[in-house]
Amino acid sequence: MKKIISITLLIALSLPVFCQANRTIDWYNWSDPITYLLSPNPVITGYGVLSDSLSEIHDGKTFYEYNNDYYSIETWADYYYWFTKKYWYQFREPQLYEFYYLTENDLGMASYIAGSYYRGYYYPSRIAIRFTGRIVGKNRLGNNRHFAKNSKEITRLDRRLKNGLVRADEPAQKNSVMFDNRHTNNTPPLTRYSQKKTSTQHSSYTSAGRSSSSRSSSGSARATSSTS
Repeated sequence: MKKIISITLLIALSLPVFCQANRTIDWYNWSDPITYLLSPNPVITGYGVLSDSLSEIHDGKTFYEYNNDYYSIETWADYYYWFTKKYWYQFREPQLYEFYYLTENDLGMASYIAGSYYRGYYYPSRIAIRFTGRIVGKNRLGNNRHFAKNSKEITRLDRRLKNGLVRADEPAQKNSVMFDNRHTNNTPPLTRYSQKKTSTQHSSYTSAGRSSSSRSSSGSARATSSTS
């Protein structure tokens, strides 16, 4: 019994260190829940008022909110699906990531995020992406250059996201030109893909429309607050 407890404690103490060390992931693990679990936590999160309740109902899963919809976050594919929805104005053609997500195209999703579609300088994640066996046009996440590594850089990223300010190549500097995309003619993707609905006491839970035969535990989901 003591041996089992000792092993359990050793694993619990070692896991955070291992998580922090696992900063580079392969593109084909973009939809892998274990890879997400062993990665450093994202610096930008999106908990809503129903996140805790939904987590209790759905076996401790993480839920982020955007526009009264709740997204289940179990993989990097799920995380950036939510991120491209909430901060659509920080991306070129955000509907393209949605297409890759719904068709379970890990290479498409990972290369979209690592490429030039994201307008920001700092990323909300601290993972490098390795495109083993594939040739991609651009990989901004080939190293940690675009990680928000300290509180100052995280604050800068958070402020830019909230204010809708984007700049593709440089961190904020005095007299630098910024662009406000919140009030342009660009609109976020309005497509919704709903296949199944189940009611709970707190919300209606809607599948995001991805088949999950190979990733049954990682299919993202949305839950929309119900009115009564």
